Amino acid sequence: MSACFFSNNFLEIDVRKLMGKEYLTLLNEIKSRIAAARIQVSRSVNNGLIQLYWDIGRSIIERQEKYKWGDAVVEKLARNYRVRKL
Repeated sequence: MSACFFSNNFLEIDVRKLMGKEYLTLLNEIKSRIAAARIQVSRSVNNGLIQLYWDIGRSIIERQEKYKWGDAVVEKLARNYRVRKL
C-alpha cells in the first residue's frame, strides 16, 4: 500500500511528479465545486423544509379555526403521524 493514502502532502507531491501542477489544480477545482454544491443543496433543502413546516402549521391553524378543533389536535396529529410512519 502506498504512503500517499496516509498523507495529503505526500499525495500532492506524488501527483505533481506524475501529472503536473495542472492536474492538481483541476483536482482542487473539482473538490471546491463539489463542496460548494453540497452547501447549496443543503441550504435549498433546509429552505424547502422550513417552507413545508410553515405551510403545515398554517394548514393546522386554518382548520382549527374552521372546524373549532382545540389545541389537542396538534398532539393528536403528531401521535397519529408517528404511529402511521412506523
